[in-house]
Amino acid sequence: MKKILVVLLLAITGLFILPVSAEEVIGDELIQNGDFEFNTGTEIAFPDPVFGPSFGVAHLWGSGAWDSYAKAMVDPGDPDNTVMKLSYTVPGKGWSSFFRFTTITADTVYDISIDFKVVGTTDNLGMRFAGSPGLEIVFLDHESKTPIDGTDGWFNVQFQFTTAPGSSYDSIAMWFNTGASADNYALVDNIEVVPAGGTNVVVGGDFEGFLDYAPQADLGETPDAYGFFGQNGVIGGGDARLETDGLLGYMVQTNQGKYRVAFDFTIDDLSGATLSVMFEDDSEVALGTTALVTDGIINDTYVTLTEGIYSVVIEIEKAAATSLQVSFTGAATLHLDHLSLKPVLTVPDNPFDPEKTYYAGPNLFLNGDFEAFDVDTVFSEAQLEGAWGSVSLDGPAVIKSVDDTKVMAIGKTDGKTYSSAFVITPPELDVDDLIRVSYDFKLITNEPVDAYTAINVSFVGASNTSYYTIDHKSLTDGSLTSGAELLHMPVVLTDLGNGWMNVTLDLKVDAQLLIKCNSIRWLFTPIQSEDVFYVDNVEMSYLSDTEPNVDITVLEEIVTITKGAAFDPADYVTVPDDATVVFSDYHDVNQSGTYIITVLVTDGLGNRAMAHYVLKVTGSPYTIDVTYDLPNG
Repeated sequence: MKKILVVLLLAITGLFILPVSAEEVIGDELIQNGDFEFNTGTEIAFPDPVFGPSFGVAHLWGSGAWDSYAKAMVDPGDPDNTVMKLSYTVPGKGWSSFFRFTTITADTVYDISIDFKVVGTTDNLGMRFAGSPGLEIVFLDHESKTPIDGTDGWFNVQFQFTTAPGSSYDSIAMWFNTGASADNYALVDNIEVVPAGGTNVVVGGDFEGFLDYAPQADLGETPDAYGFFGQNGVIGGGDARLETDGLLGYMVQTNQGKYRVAFDFTIDDLSGATLSVMFEDDSEVALGTTALVTDGIINDTYVTLTEGIYSVVIEIEKAAATSLQVSFTGAATLHLDHLSLKPVLTVPDNPFDPEKTYYAGPNLFLNGDFEAFDVDTVFSEAQLEGAWGSVSLDGPAVIKSVDDTKVMAIGKTDGKTYSSAFVITPPELDVDDLIRVSYDFKLITNEPVDAYTAINVSFVGASNTSYYTIDHKSLTDGSLTSGAELLHMPVVLTDLGNGWMNVTLDLKVDAQLLIKCNSIRWLFTPIQSEDVFYVDNVEMSYLSDTEPNVDITVLEEIVTITKGAAFDPADYVTVPDDATVVFSDYHDVNQSGTYIITVLVTDGLGNRAMAHYVLKVTGSPYTIDVTYDLPNG
């Protein structure tokens, strides 16, 4: 049914027309963590505010430097809940812990309640009041341990602690014996430590909002894990703070072209201050500087002031660079936020006339439906019949039977981060050809789509560099491709049912595409073994605004002749009487082998169509190639 839907769709609608005029648009964000929150979205290492800054600071919570650190993370069983994970995160440190500074009164009875879950095994999970004298309790098998209804393995414990007269406690802490194995861990939630008859003294014991915490750190000459570097400044907690002679830099690879730089800043006293933006290449050569503030005077070409917040927007034509830098001098601290760098891209004029109907010719790709291949056929750089293959550095595509048809499956391969497949584009394409590219796909992912490094389809060249790219992580009907520039026409996305979608893209071939591209590549970075990118019915067709008279009928898809027999390629196709027909070169019929015969038909209006059939030349059983001298007798 899937294939029938595609045929009907193309027959009814002709060309998918969504007019696009020449214009400049803003491309994708190139700076990650420009809000300086540094939130991973799913987990954050818990800090150690006492013994070292390596994990940052999070609202008086930390991990003991002698133990593996804890992590605040999304509850695996409830995406709306945040919990604490105690696990083996540092080699050689078999215990994992976290604590929170808080005031605990001497000679007081505390009611305590904790939810927890243990995965794997352990002999020790407990908590303590840290101070003098220390109080601690192991509650792994406490008499109050009760299963929590509706959960998978969660328990609750409740007990009382009485602090000693004259005692001094500065924090509470929890610990877990991991057995030095990452397979063993504990999840903890909803810590309540309440003076009997009083109120909760532990703030944030349910850990909600903890993933919004961000480590704060000084800027250094060497880029940090997030790509930031500089001097006389601190980042984290929602902004960057620069003191006099401060510098904030970000490592980012850009190409020749136009870019938009934007950020907000606040400052208590702007008098005498200077602020500028520049790019640098990998030799630390400045590629132009834009002054934003000079001796306290703002450059209102780029800077606007609204309710105490200065907003900067600059569009810069620049050469290739490796970093963006913001430099500052002034008497007061400058707070900078929402740092952004995006390419300014051009959408070319629409090459299609919306008043015309366009017609698609036959498929220029051979075996685009994959029915000619055996199930479990593995793609390789050696290429299958029809110029299908996979790059050897990646996991290969494999032919599978899915939904009653053969498809190309791109999935997880041990030892490979990327998996891919490609098909070589037909050499008959010329500048100004109007073409249609179409394929069906079914994507199965077991993680949120943003967790995958790449799910895309690109026109690529010999260097495997993408030119035009269809991004399946953010693909919607009407999406434009990304790349050297945006493509002329939007992607048309059609639901075919049963998880299958069709992508159709109509475009005009330009010289850059012919120079830089020789194939179309499907690229996927599967995370789990069940992740898979299915592809079927790959087509590329010429488009024309006149109904073509270039119909080709292939009389025999596989032609078999004996070696040395007469062969005329025209005997196996029918074409219009007034069309020009060109056949591909074929090998001498005196040589055994299998050859692809390509038929290119052109009518008087310049419309073209292409078809293929297979020629097999076999050795004749009736021909004696060697003469033997027979022995006497």
